[in-house]
Amino acid sequence: MDVLGQVVGRRRGDRDEQRDDSGAQVGAPLGSWTARTNSARVFVSLRYEWGSSARTQLGPYLLGDGSYPVGIPELRALIAQRYTNAGLPTKPEHIIVTNGAMGALRALLDCIQGPAIVEDPTYHGALRLLHQRRRRRATPARLRRRRSCRWAGLLDRSPPAHCNPSLRPPPQRRTCHRPWKSFQHHQRVRASCPPSVRPATRSDGEHDRGTPSGGRQARVRPCSHRPPAGSVALTATVGGVVGQRGGDQVSIEGTVERLDDEVVRRLLVTACERHVDVLRAVRVAVSGQADRLAVLKAEVDDGLRTRRHLDYWASSSWASDAAPVVDALAQAVASGPSAELVVLLQRAAGHLVKVILRADDSNGMIGDLIRQVLELHCEACAACVAEPQALAKWMVRFAFEDQDFFEVDPVAYVDALGENGLAVYRREVAKRSDSADVPTDGPPGLRDYYGGFPSFAAKYAAERLAIIDRDVGRLVELLGGDLSMPHQFVRVAEAMVELGHTDDALEWARRGIAETSGWQVANLYDLAAELLNSAARVDEVVEVRRHHHESTPSSSTYAKLQSASLANGTWEAEIGPARAALAQRDSAGLIDALLADGEPDAAWAVATTSGDELHNSQWLRLAEVRESTEPADALAVYLRLVDLALVDANKGAYREAVRYLKAARRAATSADWVAEFTDHLAGVRERNRRRPSFMAMLDKAGLR
Repeated sequence: MDVLGQVVGRRRGDRDEQRDDSGAQVGAPLGSWTARTNSARVFVSLRYEWGSSARTQLGPYLLGDGSYPVGIPELRALIAQRYTNAGLPTKPEHIIVTNGAMGALRALLDCIQGPAIVEDPTYHGALRLLHQRRRRRATPARLRRRRSCRWAGLLDRSPPAHCNPSLRPPPQRRTCHRPWKSFQHHQRVRASCPPSVRPATRSDGEHDRGTPSGGRQARVRPCSHRPPAGSVALTATVGGVVGQRGGDQVSIEGTVERLDDEVVRRLLVTACERHVDVLRAVRVAVSGQADRLAVLKAEVDDGLRTRRHLDYWASSSWASDAAPVVDALAQAVASGPSAELVVLLQRAAGHLVKVILRADDSNGMIGDLIRQVLELHCEACAACVAEPQALAKWMVRFAFEDQDFFEVDPVAYVDALGENGLAVYRREVAKRSDSADVPTDGPPGLRDYYGGFPSFAAKYAAERLAIIDRDVGRLVELLGGDLSMPHQFVRVAEAMVELGHTDDALEWARRGIAETSGWQVANLYDLAAELLNSAARVDEVVEVRRHHHESTPSSSTYAKLQSASLANGTWEAEIGPARAALAQRDSAGLIDALLADGEPDAAWAVATTSGDELHNSQWLRLAEVRESTEPADALAVYLRLVDLALVDANKGAYREAVRYLKAARRAATSADWVAEFTDHLAGVRERNRRRPSFMAMLDKAGLR
C-alpha cells in the first residue's frame, strides 16, 4: 500500500505542519513553504491526492470489523521485505505490527515470564511497563557485579544483543553527552559503564580516559556533577540494594536503620523538594483516613490536568509525572473501595481524557494511564459501593460524549449496576442509538459500517447488552451481519465462548470454514483447534489442522499440523501427505519445512529441481546450511547473491555484497577454490571500479 507511512499535512495557525507515523512534527511558515513550491496550491493538491488514495485503498478494510490483531497484511509484507533486504530473512508471519513501542513491549511481557535485563539509562516507558507487570529488572552492570548470577558469565563473554528498526548495531562506547541534572543520575551512568571506560572521580576535576579491550581510546566528556574528593559514593539500584565503594552490598532498609531520625527527616525533606512523586506520597501517607480522599482529590486535580498542548516528548514526561498519582489511587482501591473513591476515579478518567485529546500520545503512555484508571474503577465498583443510577449515567456519558476510543464494558459492571442501574443504562443508551441520527453523507459502505447505529459506542453497547441478556439471535444479528466474511464468524464464535456455549462456538467456527474463504479463515481454524484441544479431543484437532494444511498449504500450517500430530502420536502417518501438499503448491514453504526438520540436503534438492523462483533470503539460508558439507555449492550461491545485490547502487547494497563476498571467501577456502574466488573478486572490482564507496568497503574487509 503506497499510502502507508505517508506524511499527512495539516494546517495549524500560520504554519503548515507535517506529522509522520512516528509522532514527529515538522513545521514551516506558510510563506517559506509556498516559496519553495511556487504555489500553495501544489501542497493542497498533494494533500488531496494522499487523502483520495488513502480512501481508495483503505476502504475495503473499513467495510469489515477493522480488526487486524497482527497488522494489515500488506504492511506486514512490506516490513518483512525491508528486513529481508537488510540481511535479516523475514516472512510476513514473523511480523506483528503494534501501536508503537509500548504495544510491542506489552506483548513481549505478556508472552514471557521472569525478570528482564534493561539498559541503564533506558526508555522510561519500558521501566514503567515493567513496574506495572510487577517484573523484576536488572541492568547488565549490576549483573556483572553479582558474580553469583547465572547471567554474569554470559554478559562478560558477549554484550547484550540489540535490534532496532534500522538494523544497525548501537554505538560501542558510552559517553556523557551533557552534564546530568543530579548526582544520583551521574552515579547510575558511571556504574553502568564498563570499567575500562568508566569516568573516575578525581579531586583535580578531571576524568580518567579508559582504554577498551580493542585498544581504541574512548573519550569521556567531563561531567559537572560528581562527588567530592574522598567521599563514599552510594548508588541506588533496583531491588533495594545499595552498592558501596568497597564492593560490598547492603539492603536499603539496613542503611536507613543506621540513620538517626533527624538525618532521615532532612533527607526526606530534600527528596520532597526535588521529586514531586515523593512529595505526593508523603502527603498521602501523613493524611488520616478521614481526609485521605480530600488529599487524593487535590493530587488528582493537580497532577492529572494540564491546559497546554503536549508534543511527543512533553507527553511522555507528563505521563511519567502523572503515574504516581494513579499509583496512589490504586493503593486507595486496594485499601478499601468507597462511593467517594468511585467518583474520584471517574474524575481522574475525565481529566486524563481531556489531556490525551490535546497530546501526541504516540507511545501510548497516557492511554495506559487511562486504561489503568478504568480498571481501578471497575475493581472499585465490583464491591457494589457505587450508586447504581449515577454509575450508569457516567458510563454512558463517558462512552458516548467524553471520548470515543476507550470502552466501558457493561458486562463487567452487571453486579455493580443491579437491575435499577441496568435499566437506566439501557434507557440512556437507547436515547443515543436512534437510527435517525445515522449520518447520511459519506460513502455507502461507511454509512453501513456501524450496522444502522449512529456511532461505534452505540453498536458496542448493543452487543454487550446482548451478552448480558444471553440473546443468541441478537448476537448473531449484531456480530455476524450478512455472514459473508470470516471475521464475522470469528466474532460470533467468540461471543458463544463468552456465553459458555463452547459447542455452539465450535459449530460456528466450522461453519465459517466451510462457507467463507480468504486469509482470515486461518483464525477460524485456530479457534476450532483451540476449542477442541481444551476439550481434550486431540484426534479432531489433527483433523482440523490437516484440513487447514490441505486447503492452504504453507510452512506455518505444516508446523501446526506437525505439533498436533506429535501430541497425538500420528506424525509419521501425516508427514508424507503434508510434504506432498507443500510440494504441489508451495515449494518455498516445503524448503522452510525441510530446513526446520533438519533435512538440509532434501531442502537443497527441492530448491535446485523445483524450477520455482526463490527469494534471495531463502537461497542464503540454504547456502549457510550447505556450506559445511558442500562448500562449492554454497560458493556458487554466494557469488550469485553478490551480483544481485550490486544491481542497486547504495551503501546498503554494498554492505550486503561485502557480506556475501566474505561468506564466499570462506566457502572457497573450504572447497580449495581460492584461486577461482580471487579471479572472480578481481572481476567484481573491475566492473565496479567507479563505485568508490564500494571499493572502500572491499578494502576495509580485506577483499583485494
